[in-house]
Amino acid sequence: MSSFLAFLSSIRWQDIVDILINSYILLRVYVLFQGTNAFRVLVGITSLWLAQEVAASIGLILTSWAIRGITAAAAIIIIVVFRNESARPCRCAYKSISVGISKQRAANAD
Repeated sequence: MSSFLAFLSSIRWQDIVDILINSYILLRVYVLFQGTNAFRVLVGITSLWLAQEVAASIGLILTSWAIRGITAAAAIIIIVVFRNESARPCRCAYKSISVGISKQRAANAD
């Protein structure tokens, strides 16, 4: 119990802000790509990355190196293959932002 309290006392306010910012960014990425094929592939790449980290932490050097190479190649291939599908959520977000700005300009003109 005392080690847990010591851990809590070592947390800085910058750590909390950092966690909140990264959580928000990950949530927005999840919402943008949810239900798309690109999201499933992103989950696959994340799984490969986690497997690589586990392999590195238990000392499987060759396995870690191989998975790292596969992940790097897969990331490049996925960017090329899914470029249109990945751009679709971004275009939708851009349209909603631009529509919001147009409505705001119209309201200010009145």
